[in-house]
Formats: sequence, C-alpha cells, structure tokens
Amino acid sequence: TGGSAVNLRPTFTWSLAHWARTYTLQVATDPLFSDLVETVETASSSYTPQSSYPADQSLNWRAR
Repeated sequence: TGGSAVNLRPTFTWSLAHWARTYTLQVATDPLFSDLVETVETASSSYTPQSSYPADQSLNWRAR
C-alpha cells in the first residue's frame, strides 16, 4: 500500500559560526543523546552520512 519515501541518508545543515574551525555532529535515538548512532567532526556546515540510517527509528541530531 501507499507510504511516503523517507530519505535514509539525509543531509544535515546548520548555520556557520565565524569563530568555529570544526563542528561536531551527533545523531542519537533519544533526545538526551545518551544513545548515539553517529558522531562526526567536520569543518563544513553540512554533512551527509555515507551509510543509510535505519528506517524504523526516529533520530535526533545536533551540531556544536
């Protein structure tokens, strides 16, 4: 039956901070970020994961 397509490799984007040299992106299964799925350090203000995330989980993300 019908359903909507879900992007399992989303591109995360956030605002640049002029003082930041790198950013840490965290993706977790819970809003308190105690169950991390992925942690990435990048110099860019966007990130696309190399692998797909599970289709059956809601995920939370933050960049610092």
